[in-house]
Amino acid sequence: MFFREFHSGCCCAEQDEDAFDVLPRIGYCFAECVFLFSGIKNYTIMIIVVNHKIKDVAGFWGSAQQSLPKLPENGVKRVLQVLPNADNTEATCLWEAEDIATLDRYLREKVGDMSSETYHEVNTAGAMGLPA
Repeated sequence: MFFREFHSGCCCAEQDEDAFDVLPRIGYCFAECVFLFSGIKNYTIMIIVVNHKIKDVAGFWGSAQQSLPKLPENGVKRVLQVLPNADNTEATCLWEAEDIATLDRYLREKVGDMSSETYHEVNTAGAMGLPA
């Protein structure tokens, strides 16, 4: 019952299913729901634009391939969009995280000095075309 109440309305749980029927399918979605609806902490999700200037192309993108599937992690929910330039030396990414400082700490752990970043919070009330 707790699972159904906690996870109701989610993309991976049907209302008439038991938790054990859903468990093989939940993966990322359940982790996302735990992150969003945890009663332990109130999370305020900020949408953040990050402009990356990439110094070590292979290292940066290799780290991204390893790190991104493990999200959510440490106050960083997910990356919504990844928009690299033609030679992969720059990228603009759209993230969901608690705040800019949390996202910066996460990126420093993952890519170190392989890139430098600038950040800004998105004004969601004035934005158009944000992913759901």
